[in-house]
Amino acid sequence: CDSVKAAGGVLIDADAHGVESTSMDNVLIYWFMGGTALTLRAQNGGIIAFSRFVDVKIRHAQSGILLSADEDSVCNSNAFVGFTVWGGIDEYGLKAEGPGPCNMNTFYACEIEPSATELAHVYVTGSKTNVRLLDVRLEGTAMSELDKPLVIIDDSSYGNVMTGSIGHTNIKYDANRNPGVDL
Repeated sequence: CDSVKAAGGVLIDADAHGVESTSMDNVLIYWFMGGTALTLRAQNGGIIAFSRFVDVKIRHAQSGILLSADEDSVCNSNAFVGFTVWGGIDEYGLKAEGPGPCNMNTFYACEIEPSATELAHVYVTGSKTNVRLLDVRLEGTAMSELDKPLVIIDDSSYGNVMTGSIGHTNIKYDANRNPGVDL
């Protein structure tokens, strides 16, 4: 298995149309070392919203979860409950990006805990982008040795809410634009 580099796992692609109320329960997404394990992508005026992901586990992937909306699209109000990203995750655990509205995507009682990631465990960027991480556990035992933050909230992002525990390093964010961050 070490030489297998699958390009990606699950892609939910709202390309010029709406994707609503997708549901995924009790799924293991495993060994996508050549790509992203789970992608929610809105493009060309597409909308992805009101989806629910419960007890989904991602283990060993180049990247964990990508939430993305281009300028004319929306990726919002999706819920992740009991979600876990762990094992060998190379690039990031969770990345949320604009430039379109990619907001109010909420993670409840989730864990993101690879030993180390190249970018960050959680990376949020875009002036219309935010995430809600509620009662989450973020851990990266090798991140302090690399002198890297577990969470990076780009200065363009606003209104992020994060509660829970963080282990072995720090976060980088503008507290004035993200007063709900309490890790």
